[in-house]
Amino acid sequence: MSGSTRTSKRRAVLTLGVTAGMLCSSLALVGIGGTPSADAAPSAVSLIYRCKFPFIGEQDVQVKVSTNMPKKAIVDELAIPALEFKTVSLVNSKTTQGLRALDGMTIEGAAKAEAVLRAPEFPNGLRVVTGARIEKRRVPPGGAFSVKADGSATRLVFSKAGAGRIEIKDLTLRPVLKRLDGSVTDLDGLEVPCTYKSGNKVLAEFDILEKDEEPPTAPTAPRVVAQTGRSITLDWNAADDNIGVGGYVIYNGEQKLLETYGGETTATLPATPNTAYSLTVQARDYGHNLSGPSAPVTVNTGPDVPERVPPSAPGKPEMTHAGGSWIRIKWPESTDNVGVAWYDVYANGKLAGTFPGDDPDGWAEGLQPLTNYTLTVKAKDAAGNESLASPPVIARTEGGAPEGCETYPNPPAGFNSRGCVYMAGFTNVKKLNGAAVINDPSSNPIYAKVAYRVVENQYIKARFRFNGKLVSRATFLTFGFMATSATMELTQVGEGTMDGRWVEKEQGYDLTAKAKVMVRIYGATANGSPLNLGPNCVSGTPMTLELKAKPADFKDILEGGVLTGDGMIPHFKGCGGNEDMDALFIGAISGAGNFMKIRQGPLCRPDSSKECRPVAPQR
Repeated sequence: MSGSTRTSKRRAVLTLGVTAGMLCSSLALVGIGGTPSADAAPSAVSLIYRCKFPFIGEQDVQVKVSTNMPKKAIVDELAIPALEFKTVSLVNSKTTQGLRALDGMTIEGAAKAEAVLRAPEFPNGLRVVTGARIEKRRVPPGGAFSVKADGSATRLVFSKAGAGRIEIKDLTLRPVLKRLDGSVTDLDGLEVPCTYKSGNKVLAEFDILEKDEEPPTAPTAPRVVAQTGRSITLDWNAADDNIGVGGYVIYNGEQKLLETYGGETTATLPATPNTAYSLTVQARDYGHNLSGPSAPVTVNTGPDVPERVPPSAPGKPEMTHAGGSWIRIKWPESTDNVGVAWYDVYANGKLAGTFPGDDPDGWAEGLQPLTNYTLTVKAKDAAGNESLASPPVIARTEGGAPEGCETYPNPPAGFNSRGCVYMAGFTNVKKLNGAAVINDPSSNPIYAKVAYRVVENQYIKARFRFNGKLVSRATFLTFGFMATSATMELTQVGEGTMDGRWVEKEQGYDLTAKAKVMVRIYGATANGSPLNLGPNCVSGTPMTLELKAKPADFKDILEGGVLTGDGMIPHFKGCGGNEDMDALFIGAISGAGNFMKIRQGPLCRPDSSKECRPVAPQR
């Protein structure tokens, strides 16, 4: 072989396609098809990656990768025309929650993966970087879900005999998350680096053999096992070869119809209606030596009659997850003579969603909280034939988010995502050497409506408005001995802001929240006797709150965290009704250095998988 030829073939090896899928762990191996022999059986490995996501932090990603790389190859011969890599991956439930929190309804995109090809001509390994397409998939309202990604290479040729293998390395994910209207969410241009963590990273091992010139034996007993006006399914008995059968070639007379790779002994051929065929099969070994033809089998295709056999009814569904507005189910899959194309999920007799036929999993959305629903499933094939309904399952939605959580009046431009959060905490009153509870969870607490966005896949920006007044009751020892109790009412002025930056090294948010509130005090008593403060004992100016969180205290926007800061209690006016008590309250309460500690609870949305509950202050 000339040097230039070897160089070109080595360059061809560089087109090796490897993909390790999107976000996550395999549920099932994507098959290459048919019943392969041991020499051609698809290789598969399961791996776990640690991926660094913005918004939700680091997540483990589990991936099963399969390839149709043959177990054997011949020097200077094409190992396989299209080396395929397929993955089925699992997006974990935490990542699902994050995708939905950004209004992601579908996910697609690309992945860039690294692999090392080891062969005699590459004793130190050849680093290979390639891309793959992530198949578009709907994002469920909760729970894990599978994602597929495929890649391929056009040529793979080796110049030296010996042992070879393919090892999977790190990967980078480039997901594209879209809203229901098809627009891209705030996570635009996102790159997620993923580092190999564990699992068998040797995807394929193979032997590269010297030139072989001995042909296989001819296949025997070809037979038609199914036919329509548009297709013929042919089976045959396997051929034998001294090093292994690499595939088969099927002819109609002298015309080549199909060439297979691997040891499969069945194939479905496209056909023309009302046409006679005389089919033969030849075996091909790894050295591309062809056997003689099998005996012919003749078949006459009939007219192109629509297929009318419906799939079998799906098995009884089982609820897997539920939220306040949705229920997710899985079910034993249907069977069909051609194949199930999709499933329809019904809730109380109404169509709730349509889902791919290769995954018996779906959900119903737009439901009412704390309500029982009867769910059934029907299967359809590509011809539109519909199965009978599955047995029903009765499932109940969760409590979900509080009413009105999904609305936000007049949000700033670009703040398209919605939710709400409960907050609670303590504020110290320095002059009284005591503390008051803010938004006490035992006394009809209120929540804050939130409009938010992600910027540059690193910054979280939010605006919030409390849906009512923050009211709490506190008791202090004034002047060191007088037990004084009062109700404190905080009324938000304008819009609150929360701005955070994801700190990669610390895996958390450096976050600042700001708000202004008017303070009113009423219902005061001193040693059990009422104090007539009047209805308008209020701060003369709004109290400015500025609280901060470090990454260690705010790891996750979805789960919330703890913010702290000092506040200035303004001067009061209008206290005492007919008796001027302003000076008394200014002297006893107003001033700087009042430490505050506020806990923000989990982000609530209508599609939250848990009931949104008030949070308790953290001491």
